[in-house]
Amino acid sequence: MSKIIIAGIRYNKDKTVYDDYDFVRDNVDKFINKHQLENPTIVSGKAIGVDLLGEIFAEENQYKLQEYPLTKQDWNTHVKRA
Repeated sequence: MSKIIIAGIRYNKDKTVYDDYDFVRDNVDKFINKHQLENPTIVSGKAIGVDLLGEIFAEENQYKLQEYPLTKQDWNTHVKRA
């Protein structure tokens, strides 16, 4: 079973939420095809931006989705590194 973590930036330089779904979709599709993956599981950290676009990608392609949202304990432990 293959897993792909789709994670990345949350905001553009102008402080708007990153929402270039076409870019994410095209690049994840290329990766899946290049590595000949069948029915990969998409892993998301549940953050806004790229993470949520990955969730949309999983739903659109009927791939299994594993979600790992940041907890308050994680935030307190790792501050902004998480």
